[in-house]
Amino acid sequence: MTSLNRGDVSDLINLKTGIRLDGMVNNVQNFMKKAAMAVVTTVMGWAMSWSGYNADLVEQPRSVIMFFIISCGIGAAAAAILLAFTSQKYTLDEELAERRKEDK
Repeated sequence: MTSLNRGDVSDLINLKTGIRLDGMVNNVQNFMKKAAMAVVTTVMGWAMSWSGYNADLVEQPRSVIMFFIISCGIGAAAAAILLAFTSQKYTLDEELAERRKEDK
């Protein structure tokens, strides 16, 4: 999750409601970021355990190496594709802003 879209989110809320909610957008995004990191850390721990990771070993089994290759490569690519498709719905440009002002 990136912090670059906070301004766009605040602008969109402002266009829809006429209320500026920068602080709320910031706090909700920070909370969601922390919750996502907690979930990812837990899931990765379970997945590493499932793949055969052993902290006492100097050299990990091949299954652990393959797990990291798959999760870092394919998992990141899948997340990027999902983000690209979901972000298509949320565009904010001058034309959209003008249409929203006219709808009010």
